[in-house]
Amino acid sequence: MEKAVFFIDGGYLSFISKYFGKGRPLRNKIEKFAQNIAKVKNLEVEEIYFYTAPPYQSPTPTIEENKRRGNYDKFILKLKEVKPKINIREGRVQKSEDGFQQKGVDTLLTMDLQRIA
Repeated sequence: MEKAVFFIDGGYLSFISKYFGKGRPLRNKIEKFAQNIAKVKNLEVEEIYFYTAPPYQSPTPTIEENKRRGNYDKFILKLKEVKPKINIREGRVQKSEDGFQQKGVDTLLTMDLQRIA
């Protein structure tokens, strides 16, 4: 059986999850998501790369920002315990006049694609 490496953009996965969940994100396990796709294509999951960015934290974080960061940290810890191993690659979040934007996530994904190819 051929092996496959999965590259998952957490921000995009969240976006489409909310779309298919009609405004509420679908609950899914990253490893099961990759395994289900691999099974359909008759592949075996070799590695999973998950790209995300921690929530924005101002210089003096608010209670809400601290809560978001705490939830994010718990989520990342759970991902690190999963088998097969999930490689977590983190960008950053930048605050701008238009709101918040992820930075560096797509660059990390591109670099990993090039390195593994």
